[in-house]
Amino acid sequence: MDDRSGESKLNVRQRRVARYLRGWLANATPKTNQAALAKLLGWSPAKLNLFLTAKKPAPVAEIIAIATLLRVDEAERDRVVAYARKGDEGSAWWTSYSGDALGGDMTDFVETEAEASKVSNMQMTLVPGLLQTADYSTALVRSWMSEPNEALVDERSKVRQRRQARLTDKGNPLELHALMHESALEQYVGGLDAMLRQLDHLVAMAALPTVKLQLIPKKLIGRETGEFPGFGSAYHLIEFGHGDVAAVYLDNLSEGLYIEAESEAEAYIVNFKRLVTDALDPEATVERIKEIRARRARESEE
Repeated sequence: MDDRSGESKLNVRQRRVARYLRGWLANATPKTNQAALAKLLGWSPAKLNLFLTAKKPAPVAEIIAIATLLRVDEAERDRVVAYARKGDEGSAWWTSYSGDALGGDMTDFVETEAEASKVSNMQMTLVPGLLQTADYSTALVRSWMSEPNEALVDERSKVRQRRQARLTDKGNPLELHALMHESALEQYVGGLDAMLRQLDHLVAMAALPTVKLQLIPKKLIGRETGEFPGFGSAYHLIEFGHGDVAAVYLDNLSEGLYIEAESEAEAYIVNFKRLVTDALDPEATVERIKEIRARRARESEE
């Protein structure tokens, strides 16, 4: 599903640096090839190939040398150099958590999200993870366990709290554009009282300048939505400050799949844009959530 062949030993940023280097070579003006570039650099073709295929992380000096010979714009060069330096740091808050807490490709996703400027999240049957209350998320984690494991529940809760903190971090804020189907709000995850608190939390979070929340209603233009593009999917589009989608993460409760291939990411980008046009706008979304909350509250009194 992704293009990481030969790259698995490097972290996300180091792999991304390699893809930038390959892109520079492919789009160089005048045109050149790998053998010719290696000769100009005074390197063996094998050395250059290690950096281009992410079998070895490219040091900053080598990145600058490649950029200079390929006439890469200075701003672009400096951005990739910054990626490389981040990739060399090697340790971050998520490294203290177990593999069970960060199942599947979750580590790659968390690492990318930690440096991202924006995440676009589509959820069909659940509240988006970055907008879940502790009661809601804990109930979900427990529901997927065959045997009780409170240590793992606690770990996953702490991971989610660290991720959610970016939404209110003034120094390094994360922008979230979340789409969710209205049916997700009909679930009683954690019980009715927990769901009422979750609905209140959604309204509060939607007021943040970093959050754009839209509901996909049950009916569109007077008709039942039925199946629609992205039906049943849960995915995240992860972007950096310059606007390109760095990766897609396909999400479920136990593990996930991290996709870096641009050709595969494109389908999710197109899908998200289509769904945005069908969803309620943010103001109408908040009003609908309040209506659902009021209805649920009446049910609790009956």
